[in-house]
Amino acid sequence: MPTGVELLTQSLANEGVDTVFFLMAGPMHATETALAAHGMRMIDVRHEQAAALILTSVERARDLGVPTDRWKQE
Repeated sequence: MPTGVELLTQSLANEGVDTVFFLMAGPMHATETALAAHGMRMIDVRHEQAAALILTSVERARDLGVPTDRWKQE
């Protein structure tokens, strides 16, 4: 039976999620590891509001046609 982390990771991958904004903490370590193993970009922030602001900005940029795939670090 799959774990909650595996279900979350697979669900996000199925939805085409490529970037995850999160607050790093002990309970999130297994989730972070699993998401990174699926090739998702992990962006750690210091506050929930920062994650929401960044996500909103990225989505607005995508809606305007800004090529956000160029923002990825190599």
